Amino acid sequence: MKPRQRWLWQDSGWFKTDDSARIEKNGNLIVDGRLSDTRVKIGTRLVSVSSMECKLKRHPAIADVVVFSYQDASHYHCVCCAIVRKPEHELSQPNLDEYMLDNEHHTESNILQKLELPRSYVFLDVFPRTYNGKIDRRKVAEICKERLLSNSNK
Repeated sequence: MKPRQRWLWQDSGWFKTDDSARIEKNGNLIVDGRLSDTRVKIGTRLVSVSSMECKLKRHPAIADVVVFSYQDASHYHCVCCAIVRKPEHELSQPNLDEYMLDNEHHTESNILQKLELPRSYVFLDVFPRTYNGKIDRRKVAEICKERLLSNSNK
Protein backbone atom coordinates (compact mmCIF):
# COMPACT_ATOMS: atom_id res chain seq x y z
CA MET A 1 0.00 0.00 0.00
CA LYS A 2 1.31 3.45 -0.92
CA PRO A 3 2.11 5.79 2.02
CA ARG A 4 -0.45 8.34 0.79
CA GLN A 5 -3.20 5.70 0.99
CA ARG A 6 -2.44 4.45 4.53
CA TRP A 7 -4.45 7.20 6.23
CA LEU A 8 -7.57 6.03 4.38
CA TRP A 9 -7.65 2.72 6.25
CA GLN A 10 -8.58 2.85 9.91
CA ASP A 11 -7.35 0.34 12.51
CA SER A 12 -10.86 -1.13 12.67
CA GLY A 13 -10.58 -2.13 9.00
CA TRP A 14 -13.00 0.52 7.76
CA PHE A 15 -12.09 2.59 4.73
CA LYS A 16 -12.21 6.31 5.58
CA THR A 17 -14.05 8.44 3.00
CA ASP A 18 -15.57 11.89 2.91
CA ASP A 19 -19.07 10.40 2.68
CA SER A 20 -21.75 10.81 5.33
CA ALA A 21 -24.08 7.84 5.72
CA ARG A 22 -26.44 6.18 8.17
CA ILE A 23 -27.91 2.72 8.65
CA GLU A 24 -31.70 2.58 9.00
CA LYS A 25 -33.48 0.20 11.39
CA ASN A 26 -34.25 -2.17 8.50
CA GLY A 27 -30.52 -2.38 7.67
CA ASN A 28 -30.52 -0.14 4.59
CA LEU A 29 -27.45 2.06 4.17
CA ILE A 30 -28.40 5.62 3.22
CA VAL A 31 -25.63 7.84 1.84
CA ASP A 32 -26.47 11.46 2.69
CA GLY A 33 -23.62 13.10 0.78
CA ARG A 34 -20.05 14.24 1.15
CA LEU A 35 -19.08 16.00 4.36
CA SER A 36 -17.03 18.54 2.41
CA ASP A 37 -20.21 19.43 0.49
CA THR A 38 -22.35 19.78 3.61
CA ARG A 39 -20.25 21.88 6.01
CA VAL A 40 -18.36 25.13 5.47
CA LYS A 41 -16.10 26.93 7.89
CA ILE A 42 -16.97 30.63 8.02
CA GLY A 43 -14.60 32.43 10.35
CA THR A 44 -14.48 30.16 13.38
CA ARG A 45 -17.91 28.59 12.87
CA LEU A 46 -18.92 25.47 10.97
CA VAL A 47 -22.00 26.26 8.92
CA SER A 48 -24.25 23.51 7.60
CA VAL A 49 -24.73 24.02 3.88
CA SER A 50 -27.22 21.17 3.70
CA SER A 51 -29.47 22.72 6.36
CA MET A 52 -29.42 26.02 4.43
CA GLU A 53 -30.43 24.16 1.28
CA CYS A 54 -33.25 22.35 3.09
CA LYS A 55 -34.54 25.61 4.54
CA LEU A 56 -34.43 27.41 1.18
CA LYS A 57 -36.09 24.51 -0.67
CA ARG A 58 -39.15 25.03 1.55
CA HIS A 59 -39.52 28.64 0.31
CA PRO A 60 -42.65 28.84 -1.87
CA ALA A 61 -40.88 30.82 -4.64
CA ILE A 62 -37.82 28.57 -4.98
CA ALA A 63 -37.77 25.67 -7.43
CA ASP A 64 -34.22 24.51 -6.64
CA VAL A 65 -31.14 25.66 -4.75
CA VAL A 66 -27.43 24.88 -4.45
CA VAL A 67 -25.43 26.33 -1.56
CA PHE A 68 -21.64 26.39 -1.74
CA SER A 69 -18.65 28.26 -0.35
CA TYR A 70 -16.14 30.37 -2.22
CA GLN A 71 -13.22 32.60 -1.36
CA ASP A 72 -13.68 36.31 -1.93
CA ALA A 73 -10.89 38.67 -3.03
CA SER A 74 -9.54 38.84 0.53
CA HIS A 75 -9.48 34.99 0.73
CA TYR A 76 -12.34 34.95 3.23
CA HIS A 77 -14.69 31.97 2.88
CA CYS A 78 -18.21 33.07 2.00
CA VAL A 79 -21.47 31.25 1.40
CA CYS A 80 -23.36 31.70 -1.86
CA CYS A 81 -26.81 30.40 -2.76
CA ALA A 82 -27.58 29.63 -6.39
CA ILE A 83 -31.34 29.72 -6.85
CA VAL A 84 -33.76 28.72 -9.59
CA ARG A 85 -37.01 30.62 -9.04
CA LYS A 86 -40.43 29.19 -9.72
CA PRO A 87 -42.17 30.93 -12.65
CA GLU A 88 -43.96 34.18 -11.84
CA HIS A 89 -42.10 34.68 -8.52
CA GLU A 90 -39.79 37.51 -7.48
CA LEU A 91 -37.07 37.20 -4.85
CA SER A 92 -34.47 39.57 -3.44
CA GLN A 93 -31.54 39.24 -1.06
CA PRO A 94 -33.30 41.14 1.79
CA ASN A 95 -36.39 38.91 1.44
CA LEU A 96 -34.27 35.75 1.50
CA ASP A 97 -32.18 36.97 4.45
CA GLU A 98 -35.39 37.66 6.37
CA TYR A 99 -36.67 34.19 5.47
CA MET A 100 -33.41 32.57 6.62
CA LEU A 101 -33.50 34.42 9.96
CA ASP A 102 -37.10 33.36 10.57
CA ASN A 103 -36.02 29.83 11.40
CA GLU A 104 -37.63 27.79 14.14
CA HIS A 105 -34.58 25.51 14.31
CA HIS A 106 -32.08 28.22 15.36
CA THR A 107 -31.63 28.37 19.11
CA GLU A 108 -28.75 30.86 19.16
CA SER A 109 -28.95 34.63 19.20
CA ASN A 110 -29.80 36.67 16.10
CA ILE A 111 -26.23 37.97 16.02
CA LEU A 112 -24.87 34.48 15.41
CA GLN A 113 -27.62 33.75 12.91
CA LYS A 114 -26.70 36.83 10.88
CA LEU A 115 -23.10 35.62 10.69
CA GLU A 116 -24.39 32.45 9.06
CA LEU A 117 -26.38 34.20 6.33
CA PRO A 118 -25.23 33.67 2.77
CA ARG A 119 -23.13 36.57 1.50
CA SER A 120 -24.73 36.42 -1.93
CA TYR A 121 -27.60 34.93 -3.88
CA VAL A 122 -27.29 34.24 -7.59
CA PHE A 123 -30.42 33.61 -9.64
CA LEU A 124 -30.17 31.19 -12.57
CA ASP A 125 -32.81 30.06 -15.07
CA VAL A 126 -31.77 26.39 -14.81
CA PHE A 127 -29.01 24.39 -13.18
CA PRO A 128 -26.55 22.49 -15.36
CA ARG A 129 -26.93 18.73 -14.99
CA THR A 130 -24.56 15.80 -15.15
CA TYR A 131 -25.09 13.05 -17.73
CA ASN A 132 -27.21 11.12 -15.22
CA GLY A 133 -29.51 14.07 -14.43
CA LYS A 134 -28.07 15.25 -11.11
CA ILE A 135 -27.29 18.91 -10.52
CA ASP A 136 -23.68 19.61 -11.49
CA ARG A 137 -22.75 21.41 -8.26
CA ARG A 138 -19.24 22.26 -9.44
CA LYS A 139 -20.51 23.82 -12.66
CA VAL A 140 -23.14 25.80 -10.73
CA ALA A 141 -20.41 27.11 -8.41
CA GLU A 142 -18.21 28.06 -11.40
CA ILE A 143 -21.05 29.98 -13.09
CA CYS A 144 -21.90 31.81 -9.87
CA LYS A 145 -18.28 32.67 -9.10
CA GLU A 146 -17.87 34.12 -12.61
CA ARG A 147 -20.99 36.26 -12.12
CA LEU A 148 -19.90 37.43 -8.69
CA LEU A 149 -16.43 38.29 -10.01
CA SER A 150 -17.81 40.19 -13.01
CA ASN A 151 -20.23 42.12 -10.75
CA SER A 152 -17.44 43.08 -8.33
CA ASN A 153 -15.34 44.42 -11.23
CA LYS A 154 -18.10 46.81 -12.36
